Amino acid sequence: MRRSPVIVAFQQRKWAVRTVSVAQKRRALTETIEVLSRDLGLLGLQGKVQDELYRKGLTTQDKILQGKLEIGRQEEQLARSRTDLKEVDDEETRAHTDDERELLSLDLKIASAERKVAALRDRYAAETAVTSPYAGQVAELKVN
Repeated sequence: MRRSPVIVAFQQRKWAVRTVSVAQKRRALTETIEVLSRDLGLLGLQGKVQDELYRKGLTTQDKILQGKLEIGRQEEQLARSRTDLKEVDDEETRAHTDDERELLSLDLKIASAERKVAALRDRYAAETAVTSPYAGQVAELKVN
């Protein structure tokens, strides 16, 4: 089965663009995850310092609660970024599957068209050739 060179070239261009786009998304999300992880570590240390200051009576409970809320927000953002990274991978797989399905569909259509062309060629050859068990020239042909 042969594929249309136009379709193959289009698919290759589309894949090149998609690969760059996915790589950029993946890199951005990975960097975000690294920054959030580092920030969470720092917020954890800050929380320990705040707890110690609270025990000594040098800070308020409000400051401690604000720190814990910030840790919660950072953890939520980190979880969201990790989910987004998985979705990028799923999206890439889905796009690849869709492209393969499209190529297969086009291949099937091309094969079907080629079979129809071959059948029409055979039919044309059979219907345009006049054969007779007798030698001579055809003087008249009656057609329905």
